Amino acid sequence: MAPYNPEAPPCLRLRLEESLKPPPKENNGHVLDKKSIESWLKQNADIRINDLCLVVNMSTIIGLADLAEDEIIASNTLPLNITLENVRINLIEDRPPVNITSPGPVPLNLAIGRMHVKRDKNGILHIQPIETNLNEMAASNYPLTAALFRQPDTMQRERERDRELLSLQLIMQQIKLENDNLRKQLQNAKDNSENYRQKTKQETDALRSYLKAAQDDINILLEEKKALLDTIRSLQLQVTTLNVTKKSEGNSSSISCAPRDYALYSSHTKDDLKQN
Repeated sequence: MAPYNPEAPPCLRLRLEESLKPPPKENNGHVLDKKSIESWLKQNADIRINDLCLVVNMSTIIGLADLAEDEIIASNTLPLNITLENVRINLIEDRPPVNITSPGPVPLNLAIGRMHVKRDKNGILHIQPIETNLNEMAASNYPLTAALFRQPDTMQRERERDRELLSLQLIMQQIKLENDNLRKQLQNAKDNSENYRQKTKQETDALRSYLKAAQDDINILLEEKKALLDTIRSLQLQVTTLNVTKKSEGNSSSISCAPRDYALYSSHTKDDLKQN
């Protein structure tokens, strides 16, 4: 069995569409019976099988057919569209043979290139050539079916577009994570800047207070220096005044002593002359 490939298209696609039609005007929307409700519904089933190789027993096919029967669907024939492309089916008859002497059933191998099977409302099966493109009316009436039966190249483009969208989403997610990280870093930077600003403001205020105290101390010292200088000048003036006073007193005392000495000298001279 081949490994699972998520990018590969599915082998079997099944879609059941059901649309509600407005009731006829003459009924005025009144529910009469079960058939009147069923008449409001329009159902359509689309099946596409491609690139598939199966080995199936006939009993399984019959069991699936019985399983597909439903009470609501069985009341009206369900329109069905089946598209087969590159399908290989090996049917094995596992039921007991009707004739005991039969050599045994031969396996039935089917290789279908491209085939379209359609069942209408009357239950008639139509085997037609496959339609590669749906017309605009069919696409407008059944948009989901039109999306189901797109061409392989269109599907390839869609897969490439999906991969591009996925890569863009991953890139956007990565960019979003980076933006979130940048926002966190910016917020952290703002918080750190605010803390640094507060710390710087506190340090500036402390330095200003220290500077103010130093200026006050300097002013006090200048005032003390001025007072000391004034005191020194006062003392120098007093010393100068005392020196002048002492000099004046010394001069006056020397002048008063000079005539007395002269009188003493004269008396001694007279006595000497008398003795001679």
